[in-house]
Formats: sequence, C-alpha cells, structure tokens
Amino acid sequence: MSETSDGFGEVIRDTCELVRQSAKGRRGMLKVSPEVAQMLDSLGGSDQAPAQVSESPVAPDAARSGPRAQSSVGGAPGKVSGKKTDAKPTRKEPSGPRAPAAETPSTSVPKKALAKAPAAQTGPKPSEIVIPPPEEATPEVIEALAALAQEVSSCQKCRLCETRTQTVFGEGHPHASVVFVGEAPGADEDAQGRPFVGRAGGLLTDMIEKGMRIDRADVYICNVLKCRPPGNRDPHPDEKEQCEPYLVKQLELLEPKVICALGAHAAHALLKVDTPIGRLRGKWHFYRGIPLRATYHPAYLLRSPGEKPRAWVDLQALMRLLGGYEQAVQPEAQPREPENLNLFS
Repeated sequence: MSETSDGFGEVIRDTCELVRQSAKGRRGMLKVSPEVAQMLDSLGGSDQAPAQVSESPVAPDAARSGPRAQSSVGGAPGKVSGKKTDAKPTRKEPSGPRAPAAETPSTSVPKKALAKAPAAQTGPKPSEIVIPPPEEATPEVIEALAALAQEVSSCQKCRLCETRTQTVFGEGHPHASVVFVGEAPGADEDAQGRPFVGRAGGLLTDMIEKGMRIDRADVYICNVLKCRPPGNRDPHPDEKEQCEPYLVKQLELLEPKVICALGAHAAHALLKVDTPIGRLRGKWHFYRGIPLRATYHPAYLLRSPGEKPRAWVDLQALMRLLGGYEQAVQPEAQPREPENLNLFS
C-alpha cells in the first residue's frame, strides 16, 4: 500500500474509533446500515463489539442539537474525499445521548368539557321584572312632608336664598319604594319649582318610565340642595352642610326601600365619601340601613352618551331589588358584577 494509502487508512481507523467511542454509553443503538457496520468492524482494530443494526426511535426535533461530526480531512459529514464507497449515506445523528422528549402540559380545554359547561345564570330579563306599586302613605307622613316643604321655602341659612327664584323641595309619591336624589336645581327647575324638568329631567323620566317601566309619579325625586347655585355651578361645602338636615328629614319621612344617588355630589353627600362616581357605581352601598345605588347624573349622560349603558346596568339592579330578585349586600362582600350593557333608550 502506498504512503498515501497508509495515511488514509490511519485516518479511517481514527475516524472509526471516534464513532465507536461516541456510540459508547448511548441508550439506543447506533443506527447504521449493515455494510457500514461491517466496514467499521474490519477497519477499526479495536476490541469493542461491532455496532449493531437497530431501528431505534428518532428523538424529537428539539433533542437534535448535538454537534455534527466532520471528516478529519475536511470533507462533508458522511463523505470521504478521494474514494467512492457503496455505503448509503445515513441520517446524521448527534454524537451524545438522546434527550427525552419534554412533556409540555396542555392548556387547552377538551371539547367535551366545553360542551358540558353550564350556561351563566344571568337572572330575569328587565322586561320580565314586575315592580309592585308603592303603598299608600299615611296622612301623618303627607302632612309632615308638606310642613317640611314650607320650612324649606322660607330658608335663609345660606346665600343661595339671595339668588333663587323659588325653592325646589321635591315631588313624587309620599311613600315611594325608590327615591332619586340629584345634585341641585337648574334654571328650569328654579323657574318651575319642580325637580328634573329640563333636558336632564326628560332623560331621567325616560330612564324611569321606558327603562324601569314604572310611572314617574310612583317614585320620589329631590336634590341635595333645595336652591339653585348661580350659573349652575357645583354646590359649595357650606351650602350642602346647611341643606343636609332637610334631605335627612325628607328621607326619614319617605322611608324608601332603595335610594338612587344621581351623580357624585349626591353620592358623596349621602355616603360621606369622596370616591369617584365611576368607582362607587356598579355596587350596593347603604345610607342609614337603606340600600343605595349610585349612578351617573342624567346631565352627565347627555354630555357623555357612551356611559348610558352603565347607567342602565345600575337601573337594572334597582329593578331586581324592587322586584324581589336581588338583595343588597355590603360593598366589601360583593364582587364587581359583569355588566350587560344594553341601552334603555
């Protein structure tokens, strides 16, 4: 054999020895063809057992990350330059042991489980809720309310008496199940002496009659302030403080089943908090033991009609309570309820 052939034979033997050493300790068999196995055994000159032919399972693609063996003479893997061989090229396998397939937990829900999931209990539809009419008020209550209204009409406890046209005490059923409490009279209310008769009052009437499907005459409507602030500005703290005893006495005489605070000023005056109205609404509160629901003021809804669906959610809660389908619970004991945002008009 020539010097080149002898050198090439050494290269072959070294390569075979490396292949056998890399296969040592593997859990699976070295996957080679019978011809290659015979050639490795005849050229290696090692005392190791010849590689066996086996149809070992292929590891997952994620495990095929081992280094690829290269020929010592710079050829591509699986080829030997300078000499042809009848051996068929085999799939290149990593030299190290195969990693087991990683078991990834599935997060998908079986179809059967989805099919058997019960439908959410959403309660009665608003159109199915029947709110009973209010009971008749006693003559004593009617007389007491009239006397309180007379007292308010002559009030001069704050400077609003200097700019008002007349006081706006409130109106509605004297034994109403629900009382709506607003902020203060506006220009239209100051002129007529009745609460919520302007554009905001028209929307409130629709909320009551079209949304809740009860007559406006069967509810009671009033405000925190009994006089109009000039220019429809926000009420001052001292004005609310002077007017508060009238509202407290008014609610004591009415004895409603539930109160709806319209806007932040009404909610803050009744609940003694300064939490934004967006965080107060959507849950139950209590005013001296009476369930209270806060929602957006109708004037705000005229400026921000996109909030009407959330006001409708609050009205539906009032309807469920008045219809006997819901009980009010403390705010800390109740989660934020999902909102079915259907418009009332």
